Amino acid sequence: MLVGNIEAGLSGSDSGGLLADLVEGARRRNLSANSLAAYERTWRAFLAWAAAASLDPRSLPFPEALEIYGVLGKDKGPASLKQIRAALSFAYKHWDLKNAFAKIKPPLHKEPQIRYLPLAGIRRLLGYLKAEANGYGSALAFH
Repeated sequence: MLVGNIEAGLSGSDSGGLLADLVEGARRRNLSANSLAAYERTWRAFLAWAAAASLDPRSLPFPEALEIYGVLGKDKGPASLKQIRAALSFAYKHWDLKNAFAKIKPPLHKEPQIRYLPLAGIRRLLGYLKAEANGYGSALAFH
């Protein structure tokens, strides 16, 4: 845990130094500009939260990791949650430390269900369109 001075820690860096280090590491990995910007937003929020909680983000226990994941992911969809996990995982891999977020299960993408009309339903629809063929739009819909 950090007390008072956030510079105490594994590498002697403050949260700004940690952020700069992560951004530089991401640039060396040739992340796209969009990914880098999204990762940086996540890292910035994560490091600010850790500093406010007087925690060293590099030695975060699981309960706190779960808490910050909930804070960062509030009102986010599955794709954003996966991106947050990827940014945090990148940080721990970059620091060569055990990932406190590895135990958190990724959200599941629910694939949209495609529903098809049964053959009888298609026949009823075509019959309706043929009977109600009033004007160009109805004839076009029938075809």
